[in-house]
Amino acid sequence: MRFVAIAVALAGALAAGTATAQQAPAAPPPQAPATKAPAAQTPAGPAAGQPADPVAARVDGFELRQSDVAAAFARLPPEVQEMPMPLIYPQILQQLAGYRLLTVQGRKAKLQDDAEVKARVARFEDTAIQQRYLEKLVDASVTDALLKKRFAAAMAKRPKEFEVRASHILVETEAAARAVLAELAKGADFAKLARERSIDGSAARGGDLGFFRHEQMAGEFSDAAFAMTDGQVTKETVRSRFGFHIIKMTGKREAAPPTFDEARDELSQQVARELILAEVNKLKGAAKIEMFNIDGTKLDPSQPPPGVPGTPAGPARHGGITPLR
Repeated sequence: MRFVAIAVALAGALAAGTATAQQAPAAPPPQAPATKAPAAQTPAGPAAGQPADPVAARVDGFELRQSDVAAAFARLPPEVQEMPMPLIYPQILQQLAGYRLLTVQGRKAKLQDDAEVKARVARFEDTAIQQRYLEKLVDASVTDALLKKRFAAAMAKRPKEFEVRASHILVETEAAARAVLAELAKGADFAKLARERSIDGSAARGGDLGFFRHEQMAGEFSDAAFAMTDGQVTKETVRSRFGFHIIKMTGKREAAPPTFDEARDELSQQVARELILAEVNKLKGAAKIEMFNIDGTKLDPSQPPPGVPGTPAGPARHGGITPLR
């Protein structure tokens, strides 16, 4: 079954992304190009002394290169990419070989001259051109100097944030939680009870969760923990989707701001989105654009769609990045 699942994923991913695919994607709206490739397993590069892009397979004399394998691998779903390369690699080659043979047969049938094929290729080319245009725009504009300036401005506006340190005892039922509260009221040691009763992984540490920010825990848990004082234990149980908690707050401190390196990727994406939006708006402003409703009447983009009542404007979106944590 695992082999079948991999084969299906490979077939879907490769069919969607190779030049021999049966359908090229329609052109999507422009998106911010990735500024940093995610870390992932990749096919090993050539060994010392080998060509930069060695042959991976030959199909009736046609050479498939390692770069073809790498491109196919990059289109696989993340869960497939995590599988061992010795398992994935030969299946990628099998799929690439199959698609090459389909391409040959299609060209013999003169499908490269088919009107639908030409339309799909044109749409795919439009998408590639859009993405490359945006990549070049972002590459030329998103510099370290700009990012550092934006980072400094964000840090200047960043409000103070705090972290608390807490321990907890997590149990499955409210009755079990109340029993723990009763023992604590009699003077039982919190850490000892956590090791004995808690079903959470923190039990081995006496329930200690270390320091955390409000958004890092379930809302009900954080609301209770951040409302407590140092050394305080909840007098009532706190229920979350994980079960019932008894919480002990053991410390509070101001959260350390992120470093530039930690914020760089987020900043890059935000600046790229702003650049792209500004570029699209500039191009639209210089173009004559006419839009029409489904019935052929002229469409006014500034008006709400027919049958949809006007709504008050939402909160203004100001320029600049969201204050970083």
